[in-house]
Amino acid sequence: MESPLDTRNHQTGLGALAGLGGLGGSLKEARPMTPNRVELAESIRATERWFTRYIAFINKSDALICSLWTHHTHLIDEFYSTPRLLISSPTFGSGKTTLLEHLSNLCREKPARMANVSSTAVLARIHQPQVRTLLIDEADRTLSPKNPLHLEIISILNDGYKRGGTRSVSVGVKGGNWEVVDMELFAPVAIAGNAPNLPEDTRSRCITIRLMPSKPGEVQRSLWEDIEPDAYDLRSRIVSATNDIRELLQRAQQPSFPDGMPPRLEEIWRPLAKIAQVAGIEIESETRVLIERDMETYIQDSENREVSEAPHMKLLRDLYEIFTSNEFEFATTLNLIDHLVRRDSYWGAESSPLGKRLTARRMGLLLSNGFGINRQKQPGGNGYHRNQFQSSWEGMGIAVKESPKPPETPKPTEADSLEVF
Repeated sequence: MESPLDTRNHQTGLGALAGLGGLGGSLKEARPMTPNRVELAESIRATERWFTRYIAFINKSDALICSLWTHHTHLIDEFYSTPRLLISSPTFGSGKTTLLEHLSNLCREKPARMANVSSTAVLARIHQPQVRTLLIDEADRTLSPKNPLHLEIISILNDGYKRGGTRSVSVGVKGGNWEVVDMELFAPVAIAGNAPNLPEDTRSRCITIRLMPSKPGEVQRSLWEDIEPDAYDLRSRIVSATNDIRELLQRAQQPSFPDGMPPRLEEIWRPLAKIAQVAGIEIESETRVLIERDMETYIQDSENREVSEAPHMKLLRDLYEIFTSNEFEFATTLNLIDHLVRRDSYWGAESSPLGKRLTARRMGLLLSNGFGINRQKQPGGNGYHRNQFQSSWEGMGIAVKESPKPPETPKPTEADSLEVF
């Protein structure tokens, strides 16, 4: 078996490589490939080959993403944000858990692996007193909206994406007393699941790689009894390579990105792009291709609305289509719900994320809490005027024509104000 440490000779042209002035820029002054930069490049390539050997990626280039992400966990102290690595597959037996095992052996020391989160306080304590890599398996169940801890877990994962996020946790002190301590949440996180239904704000913090079941002979089996020593050697190589470039990484200019790249995408790719930039033009150029691919996917997902939306956002978008296609100026709540259910099973099927048919009360809460839009009382029934949604639709970038203002409505009586939707 080829050793993961069998890398290209330092004299095979790497020394001639020059760095780009940023992933979105053009070739600028050459940066000499010093020994520590060469060692980083070879460590990245060795780790890339390691992943390719044991994991069946749909896109072979995702092995480079995994390699860069692994290196970034060892350099987490140098970054302001850390992208979540989302490992997704459409079916079981695709190697998601196996990939987490490899990450556990290669990432920053003492990674924490879990397939079930029984306490949100544990997530905050895991990173004390030092930052650890968190590896979450079975995300389609662990992070499911049906999990009672779903909202708290998602909140912790989102807050830990950038420096500064904390969670208050009670800690025992001498004398049997307790005190509240704000624990740092900033840490690298990899999430694996069968196409997990993550909220849009969490998915936007992720770089996604996809796996499929391997064909016979396509990859080697991960027999840890045999390969653990090689994994230890590779991890030692990663530690050495990342330690040697810390100072250079701190002095390196920030990478630039393609024009029109959404700010969140730039933010999640920045740590990996900076490592690639230090590693030299070859890895930097390949990383640029990965970034451009991810940007194109992001744009297509946005256009097709394949990105998982929060219910209140989807509701606002669907109501726009209903109001415009039916030329409604006013519609009762029940009429709008009927249109929503006929339009998309999301609002009516028990298998939908809502778990049941949309109710007037749920619709009222989504619009009120999300956008400050409240239903209006009319003789024909309570409902909504098109004009109420104007500013929210415009804020989402939907071109709409100005509607006439609704007629004056009588002020609600005290009894009306106490009504529950």
